[in-house]
Amino acid sequence: MDFHTITLNQYEFMQDMLDRGKQLQETDPKTVYYIEAFTGDRLQWTEWATDEEERESLIRDAVAAGFTYTVETEVQ
Repeated sequence: MDFHTITLNQYEFMQDMLDRGKQLQETDPKTVYYIEAFTGDRLQWTEWATDEEERESLIRDAVAAGFTYTVETEVQ
């Protein structure tokens, strides 16, 4: 290989890496919720929610059952 071919290949590789980096930056972060329901100190159930509507539904279920609950938020 000559110098031109090597530098062209390197340039194309770097452009591909930049494009992939831009695609990753444009991806919106995803938020998930981990809900735990308790009676006193006793854990009754745990569940993951992938959106706010599901989170609110699980919270309503916990409250309707008379449980206390915790919600942990994780951004992925």
